[in-house]
Amino acid sequence: MGVEMEQMNDGENAEGHRSHVPKGKYEDALFGWGACAPSWLQWNRSAKWFLFWICWVGALQGMIVNGFVNVVITTVEKRFALSSSEAGLIASCYDIASLVCALPVSYLGARSHKPRWIAIGTLIMGLGAFIFSLPHFITDEYEPVRGGGNGSKLCLVDGNVTDSCGDQQDASLNSYKYFFYLGQLLHGAGASPFYTLGIAFLDDNVRPKLVSLYVGIYYTMALLGPALGYMLGGFLLGIYVDAPNVDPADLGITPSSSSWVGSWWVGFLICAFISWFCAIPMLAYPRELPGAAAAREERVSEVHKKGDEEEVTRSGFGSSLKDIPIAFKNLMLNPTFMFLNFAGATEGMLVAGFATFMPKYVESQYMMTAGFAAILMGFIVVPAGGGGTFLGGYIIKKFSMSCSSTLKFNTIISLTTIALTLTFLIECPQGKIAGFTIPYTGR
Repeated sequence: MGVEMEQMNDGENAEGHRSHVPKGKYEDALFGWGACAPSWLQWNRSAKWFLFWICWVGALQGMIVNGFVNVVITTVEKRFALSSSEAGLIASCYDIASLVCALPVSYLGARSHKPRWIAIGTLIMGLGAFIFSLPHFITDEYEPVRGGGNGSKLCLVDGNVTDSCGDQQDASLNSYKYFFYLGQLLHGAGASPFYTLGIAFLDDNVRPKLVSLYVGIYYTMALLGPALGYMLGGFLLGIYVDAPNVDPADLGITPSSSSWVGSWWVGFLICAFISWFCAIPMLAYPRELPGAAAAREERVSEVHKKGDEEEVTRSGFGSSLKDIPIAFKNLMLNPTFMFLNFAGATEGMLVAGFATFMPKYVESQYMMTAGFAAILMGFIVVPAGGGGTFLGGYIIKKFSMSCSSTLKFNTIISLTTIALTLTFLIECPQGKIAGFTIPYTGR
């Protein structure tokens, strides 16, 4: 790893031995907030420190959206009397907002101040996490539900068991789902510049042979976020939702009880404040970093050339929303780009469903607590997602793969993955359930 850091430093100081390359227009801009640019903070004005901060941002996004949300979805469903379709919509709201915001944000941000767009997105994501946790603070204390022998709903009210909880209480709690919808929409809107403008900024300011390593590190941290979210979320679900104000022992319930609700809200509140903190240094980055012009000069174009090339290369193109249809047409005529989009959409469809409902499936199928199921999923994500992403980026950098070689490498790995998915056909024998898998006897 030390060797890699030396290579990264060499990449940032490459302009020293390429002095004939003129500096970019914004390379001399300082790290700071307007007129406030302290000299003792200028060590942040480098690609590796931008990578450090955006890795935190990516990890937070993964921790919130792909970690905490997936871990607590069954708990929130129980706490606020949501249906499975409503819980699924909560998870989908992130993708809806990303779909709506990704195109205009990436298009307009590509020719403007990218770090500033990322910082604003981080602030919005933090606001979404805060709103997601709000229902805990504006609702009454949780009243555990016990299932009666005849299937009726029994509640603990003022220390007494009663069947008066009824559907009215469920209806009032159910209305809090709109906080979760709004929180997830803000998560999606805020995260829209992270993997578009963030990658573009690294690509613009890092030497081409090191870009894959930087991007690999970034995606590795982004994938470690869900793993941390699963494990931390699983731990928090072992703490009673209203602790320390309420002792669950007084209610006669434990984490293994079916009516247990853990502290689903704590992770979101913590991530909200960390997100707001990370936005502060991101706002201070200039539009370009030292060595950006040299990195652009070294880059070899492998662009698929087809479409309205003359229109795209004209001065001022891309500064207005009116140019989006032409740019969109050119992308649609780029076969490499479109097939990569199809591949990403297919992968996203599978991974999103797996990440959202796999903890719930493990919890119900194997009679595990929500916390343990979440921790188990975290241990799966860490080596598979984080290790695989970093290894892929390292291999591309190690062998200096071109665009064509990278696509061939990706195809081989994808075919291997398809073969390994056959393991999902392995299943455990169905348990014997009277009246469901076997007939009743003795009647």
